[in-house]
Amino acid sequence: MNPLVILKLTAYTAADELRGKGFAVLTALSITALIFIRGCFSGDVTINGEKQSAAELGWHLSFFAYHLISVIGMLMAVLVSMRLFKHDESAGSAVNILSGPVSRAEYITGKAAGVWVLSSLFMVTLHFTVYLIVLTSVNGTVPGFMTASLITTLNVLVVTLAVLAFSMVASDIAAALLAIIMLSVSFISDTANVVFSSGAMRQLMPLAADAQTMALWRELWPKIGNLQYGAVSMMQNGQTDKLISSALNLSVYVLLFALLLEWKFRRMEIR
Repeated sequence: MNPLVILKLTAYTAADELRGKGFAVLTALSITALIFIRGCFSGDVTINGEKQSAAELGWHLSFFAYHLISVIGMLMAVLVSMRLFKHDESAGSAVNILSGPVSRAEYITGKAAGVWVLSSLFMVTLHFTVYLIVLTSVNGTVPGFMTASLITTLNVLVVTLAVLAFSMVASDIAAALLAIIMLSVSFISDTANVVFSSGAMRQLMPLAADAQTMALWRELWPKIGNLQYGAVSMMQNGQTDKLISSALNLSVYVLLFALLLEWKFRRMEIR
């Protein structure tokens, strides 16, 4: 594959989405919403009878914002990916591009990369906005916050490839729903594992926590939620064990979805 061709297709895909103005408007609205709630990151509040300083409040809100924005970034990838090939086919772009010296592998790689880069840029921009809000509001930062944001782009890549692969065998809506189900099951399963593994749960229900074993399907399921929890652990205490295992799990799914997408696209009739 020609890297230059892939880069051009990546840039073309991103520019095509930006021309619709919907992406830029949504980004601007999201940043504006974050700026309006910046007051939550300043001032002292009392929680359960204990006074929380602005720095402590900003610390906890940063983790909440990290998870929320990461999910929004993945949903953005779902929305853009679900109509990508149908949009190109209806506009005649696919035929025009593939009639030139561009292979099908280069085409799908460039298109997938364009969605991934654009959705990741959207997510990282919002994370950086939160980073700046915390920096200016409480005069401090969460160590590794932007590193965690960059790590989460792996989740965006998995979701992008999953939707594109699903769209090869199902309708656009069905492909989006399948990806959302994959996300939901991952977060529910990984959240349950985090809760039952926590010190508080072990003190409250020691027998249940010790007896908690993860079923094989949960071990093999895409560790999207676990990657984000691992990133939070890295920010809080520098632990990376969960992060590494989740990244390896998701790397396998990147390969599987990419192979399925390439295999189906080679056999698809382009009209």
